[in-house]
Amino acid sequence: MCGKKGFRNAYGVDRALLCERDGPLACGPVRMEAVRFISAVRRLNTPTRSSVKAKSATSNWPKLLRISEEMRQWSATLEQELRGWPRVTSRPMFGLIGYYHNGVIFAALPRTRALSSPRSFIFKFDRMSPALLRRARKDPRIGSERESPDATWHSFELNTPGDLRDALWWLNRAYEAAK
Repeated sequence: MCGKKGFRNAYGVDRALLCERDGPLACGPVRMEAVRFISAVRRLNTPTRSSVKAKSATSNWPKLLRISEEMRQWSATLEQELRGWPRVTSRPMFGLIGYYHNGVIFAALPRTRALSSPRSFIFKFDRMSPALLRRARKDPRIGSERESPDATWHSFELNTPGDLRDALWWLNRAYEAAK
């Protein structure tokens, strides 16, 4: 027996109770290390609420794709232009930068990640006019989550530096619609 009755270890176990048990380990620090190891193993094998929650949350989340260095440069060019527009603010979000006009989000440009393809950015319309919808359907660089006038987020694929002019045109339309 240890003789340290009433002394509790870090886990709240009375040391005298540990030493009274018969076993291969001697009373003292070695026995305490064995108890710490067993306690740690029990904690590792116990499922936690957050691990279960993380599995269900990731299944619904869209996959974020890494962007190329070329896309970083194009995105920086578009960012520089958008920052000069009146009443535009920006906020980082998940590898993208969200752009707001009077507090209403209208676009998200990739900084390190993109949503639909590694060479695209997204812009938002609450409801597209029929003329804009026809133009969007004719342009192969524009995609949306669903083909309807109610689709809110659309993606624009940049393939060449010449696409920046059309990208700015669509960003301007989304900016005006976000008033």
